[in-house]
Amino acid sequence: MAALFKSQDWFGLTRPREKIATLPEILAFAFASTISSSPESIGRDVRVVPPAALPRKLGLSSTEGQARLLHDLANIELQAMELAVRTLCARCASTQKPI
Repeated sequence: MAALFKSQDWFGLTRPREKIATLPEILAFAFASTISSSPESIGRDVRVVPPAALPRKLGLSSTEGQARLLHDLANIELQAMELAVRTLCARCASTQKPI
């Protein structure tokens, strides 16, 4: 993959595998950056709905229920990774002094 020069490029990626593959590069960028460049929103389409509007989940005894649980956990981990990168971009930019 081509080099990512801005964190907006990383946040604009829509495929989780691409984000994971380029994570070392964006972390290096975040630690070297002197300006905060994280966007207001992420590249993926995120829809927040009330729990009552979600379909009823099958129990873990079914294959579908186990797959749904893994999918839900993967979404939580992806959001945690994005939050960590956003925090690093902002923190590293605020603690480094311009040369």
